[in-house]
Amino acid sequence: MRTRWVAVAVLLMLTGTACRGGSVTEADYLDAVDDFTACLAEHDVEVVRHGWDPVNRLTVAFSYSVDAATGGPNPQQAKCESEHLAAVSTAYADQATAVMAEDLRAHVRGCLTARQISAPATVTNLAGFLAVADEQTVSTCVFTGLAALYPEFPAVVGSR
Repeated sequence: MRTRWVAVAVLLMLTGTACRGGSVTEADYLDAVDDFTACLAEHDVEVVRHGWDPVNRLTVAFSYSVDAATGGPNPQQAKCESEHLAAVSTAYADQATAVMAEDLRAHVRGCLTARQISAPATVTNLAGFLAVADEQTVSTCVFTGLAALYPEFPAVVGSR
């Protein structure tokens, strides 16, 4: 099987929570991430953890090889995600507060200011920036910030 590397930021925006009575802590989420990456490693899949997503700090991003024919995970990779990460990741993202990394937030604020758009100092997340500027402008500012501050990070901007 041929593979190619892709960046996978696990942004699971599914409905419902099916974990430990519906409550998922950061520790629960990080344990699930460890279980997921261990499962992949058990099946000889090389995984690179990139750390918390600086856009919202709701997910940990990974890179791993995928099936070149489909462009997606092979059945075992999908099974690892389903068994170890999917429900916990969804529940955590639903319960946690999205907060942009401080350095990226400063970059986005400066980028908007350069475009004559003022964002209150109380804005700490993507939704707050989207409340004061159009999506295209905010996306441009976020992506330029990611490129400058996190050049090795897989850039995926979700809606949270």
